[in-house]
Amino acid sequence: KRGNISQWTNDSGYVTAASKGSWYPSAVQTISGGGTVGTRTTLSLNTASITAVGMSIGSSIVTIEEEMTALVSMNFASTNAAGPNRTLAAAVVQYRAGSGEEWVDLQGTQTYNYDRGTATSSGASSWGFVYRGSGGASVLNDLGSSSQLRVQFWIEGRASSSSGISSVIAGCRLSITEIK
Repeated sequence: KRGNISQWTNDSGYVTAASKGSWYPSAVQTISGGGTVGTRTTLSLNTASITAVGMSIGSSIVTIEEEMTALVSMNFASTNAAGPNRTLAAAVVQYRAGSGEEWVDLQGTQTYNYDRGTATSSGASSWGFVYRGSGGASVLNDLGSSSQLRVQFWIEGRASSSSGISSVIAGCRLSITEIK
């Protein structure tokens, strides 16, 4: 490219990413059986894979220091925490415009994980089971200065009140990439 063309960024000839941040949990979190379906738990994101300038994390909440357009990506994986009963887990990225504002679900980031447990029929010893589920979502979003992001997860439904869920460390991550 040559000349002063405003659509080109950093003389690269294409849009480039500027800041990146990525975090994951260091320990398994469990929602025990017997609790209320739909009660949300904040995912602990206490390990940084990448921490970018302009982003910080504290108490599993990522703070965006300067306004940006960003690709927000979330992966969530879970497994049944009790015996193999059918369980549907859900997770979502939440956004808050600033401290004291209300948390809202970031549209397009809700995911579901299904653990169907074991099943038998007509003499078959087992139909098998799906013991872990995972899902992910990525959305472009404008993030304001001093805004915050977090990931919450919960049990959406289950076959037995004794069924619980546990996060799978290797399958959980929140990543934010600024788009310039």
